[in-house]
Amino acid sequence: MRNSDRQNACIEHDRVLERVMLALLHDFMERFKVYGDNPAFKHWLSKRHFMEHASQQRLERLLKRETVNMARRGNTEGICRSHQEMFCKTVTAS
Repeated sequence: MRNSDRQNACIEHDRVLERVMLALLHDFMERFKVYGDNPAFKHWLSKRHFMEHASQQRLERLLKRETVNMARRGNTEGICRSHQEMFCKTVTAS
């Protein structure tokens, strides 16, 4: 009986997972259709993605530069943990 309950739970899980995956696929296909059929949306999405990506890269460069400068000055206490991790990765990669 215990195996039967586990087996039924597994079967139900697989059914739910399949429904979720199909819903995701349907949603993705709808969005892809809008992207392909609507030039204004395609242009907007492309510009937005580019701007976000460029902004993220600028921020990462700025944080890395500031972290290196602070470390050179010996001000490691002012560097937050994420900055320290980024600095360590930069130093070990060099």
